[in-house]
Amino acid sequence: STQSTGADDEKGESMDYNVLEPTLIPHPPEEMGRVRREHPVEIILSTTAQETGYKAFMYDDVVTTWQETDDFFRNRVANLEKLTGYKPDRHLLEDIRELYLYGQEETETGSKWWPQIYTDTITTDIRTTCHTNTLTDLLNKNRQYTAKRLYIKSRADDIKRVPYDSLHGWDTEALFGFRWFKLNSSSERHQRKFGDNIRDLVEFICKDKEVQGWTESMTLVMENEDFPEAVRVQDELPQKKLCKFWKQMKLLEWPWQN
Repeated sequence: STQSTGADDEKGESMDYNVLEPTLIPHPPEEMGRVRREHPVEIILSTTAQETGYKAFMYDDVVTTWQETDDFFRNRVANLEKLTGYKPDRHLLEDIRELYLYGQEETETGSKWWPQIYTDTITTDIRTTCHTNTLTDLLNKNRQYTAKRLYIKSRADDIKRVPYDSLHGWDTEALFGFRWFKLNSSSERHQRKFGDNIRDLVEFICKDKEVQGWTESMTLVMENEDFPEAVRVQDELPQKKLCKFWKQMKLLEWPWQN
């Protein structure tokens, strides 16, 4: 539903620089208040599991060892205290290590786990995932909207300086055929399947079809697995337990200070 121009005026479908496509979206958001609606507007809120992974892609905030993740978060906590005066719980770093499987090579479901994906998942939960969950809940309390949650865990197979995780814009890249990143692995089955799943979902939305089991209280998850585990519906919002932890620690109040 968007037309894009990439960085340095490169033409193509990019994850940035979006403009309205007037056939599908006739009214810009700021004018929607003037448009009368007879039915709730369905909104799908999509985020990737490691939105901040693009920083490693740009060779910024790269961590390759578990010790480097310790240093990274110790510095971030000190920075937060300096900027806000907030003193976090003295066990915060220990709790983070335990909850996010510090030092492990696999998650509880058997997915690969390494220092960079650990770091990017934590910063993404604080900056994006948990806040998007809250927004989903708030929208569903308004009768004008029906909000559903989409969570992308599929990731690229390419390895540059560090393995790719599910970075910012990865869902958009898949939708348009990975044309901005131009990855060597774009034609591999794993990534072609993810692109097909995204396009199938867009078709369902455009033709007003229902994805079985996907309601306002559920999350449609696109996993980093092949068929049939690639797409599943889970009965809660993404990272629910972890978002509860961050809220209890009062660390969702300064998402961009971390």
